[in-house]
Amino acid sequence: NMDRGETDGSCAYAFTAAEWEAAHETSAQLSARELADGTWHCPHAATEGREYCLFHLPPDEKDSDRVAEAFLDRIAEAGERPKQFVGARFDGLALEHAVLESSDNHPIDLRHARIEGELDWRYAIVRQPLSLEGAVFQGDARFDEVTVEGDAFFTGARFPSERKAYFVKAAFGGAAILYDVSFHGDSSFFSAIF
Repeated sequence: NMDRGETDGSCAYAFTAAEWEAAHETSAQLSARELADGTWHCPHAATEGREYCLFHLPPDEKDSDRVAEAFLDRIAEAGERPKQFVGARFDGLALEHAVLESSDNHPIDLRHARIEGELDWRYAIVRQPLSLEGAVFQGDARFDEVTVEGDAFFTGARFPSERKAYFVKAAFGGAAILYDVSFHGDSSFFSAIF
């Protein structure tokens, strides 16, 4: 839902939980604490001259490498808000061999994110809890040999295309919640550790 403009330099993206829940007939996985009048508002600054931040701009209007770099920078910041990317839109998200960590334990919040191209997190180490509830992976999703040290939440995530969703030799150190996840292509959890 991109219908709320801002005049203070912040991103105009807003996620209205009730609208999403009505359209998808399931919980949006956001708590009342996170919603102002039923709506979540993006905490990131708008891109200069634009209405939305780098994470909510349409994928064809931004450079994937720049987005990945900015994504890692925000995760490294202390606090909950910098790590929130609810409804973000990515072409691809290449973080192969990256270490995703911060000085705190707030989750990397990618609820309802849409990844249109390839997500490549092979061999990455994720030291924060990871929240991917309701995320949509339209391209290949490569989590091969990823290590997630905290809890990982995939509730309601969707892999709707005939692409790969590979978690080969992935290691989950905390809880791995995959309730109501749908895979439509080639998926593998071969030798994954839970």
